Amino acid sequence: MWFSKAALHLGLASAILNVGVVVYTTYFLSSCPPKSSEKSEVLSSAAPLLIVLGFISFCLLSYALWPIWNVLTIPLLFTLFMASIVVSPYLLIGPLRPQTVVVRAD
Repeated sequence: MWFSKAALHLGLASAILNVGVVVYTTYFLSSCPPKSSEKSEVLSSAAPLLIVLGFISFCLLSYALWPIWNVLTIPLLFTLFMASIVVSPYLLIGPLRPQTVVVRAD
């Protein structure tokens, strides 16, 4: 019983760490000087970390939630993952860019 609770906490911690790495690579690296080689090196080095953290969090959360949801644990986690992917572009993180004025003569 105690390992299930620890697995839940470790799974949530690895999921939060995964989101933190994604936020760092997308938002904070966009403000760097435009040297594409440095950005591509950072992004390519972060990809294996994201994959490993995602797999670990999925396995730990599956183990922790299996006694509660049984077979429905896998579709539940997949649905939560897909919902976070769909909702993430609509989150306003950081300042909005000023819109450019376009004069059209239609």
